[in-house]
Amino acid sequence: MEENKKNKNSSKDITLVVLLLAILVIAVVGVTYAVFSYTKDGEENNVLTTGSVFFNFSEGDKILLTDQFPMSEANGKDLQNNEGAKNVLTFTITGHDTSKKGIDYKIYALKGEVPKGIGDTVYSDANRLGDKDIMLYLVPGAGSSQITVTENKYTEPNTVASGLVSSEFGEDIDKGCLIATGKIAGNTNADIQKEFTLKMWINEKVTIVSDEESKENIKEPEAGVYTEEEYGTKFYSLKIAIDAESAK
Repeated sequence: MEENKKNKNSSKDITLVVLLLAILVIAVVGVTYAVFSYTKDGEENNVLTTGSVFFNFSEGDKILLTDQFPMSEANGKDLQNNEGAKNVLTFTITGHDTSKKGIDYKIYALKGEVPKGIGDTVYSDANRLGDKDIMLYLVPGAGSSQITVTENKYTEPNTVASGLVSSEFGEDIDKGCLIATGKIAGNTNADIQKEFTLKMWINEKVTIVSDEESKENIKEPEAGVYTEEEYGTKFYSLKIAIDAESAK
């Protein structure tokens, strides 16, 4: 009799544990499908799906400056994405969200890789130009009106340094340069997309002098000052990263 009672109690305990586990699984699945986040840099097409949400970021050629000289803002804004150009980067954001919330996204520039040497020139990270030496200009292009740009920090040319979210420029978003923020509308059942063009050039305030003595005579420069010899080994590179999450 007592043994039957113990068996019944055990059965009740097992049933209770199974019930609790089922509730936990339902809760976790509910959260997973309600909210998503996506952070990926642009080395290739990157896709994330969670059932009701789709988000894709595809990047064009890498952006890299070598053997270039300072340029005015007017000329920088007129740069064209010609074949082989390395100072103009075109990328596309694609997505949809069947919920009402939509997707919030942020566009960052991150520190790019050190290029391979050219001829006798060997590059290292120490040869990277300063963040005040580089100008950025973002142009939202053709695409769906349901992908909006909430804030474009580079709607007019500005330096990489002006958009940094920390004290230094790095390869992660927490050390990135925030370029723009935007939103993909909710209640979108089919993919929508928008193209962006990022232009990069060397700040016209960068000064190139003949020797060290001339360099020392320039007081409180607004951008970098380099001798002709130094400047010949300089470069700058970056890559694009997108940070996105379902709107709150």
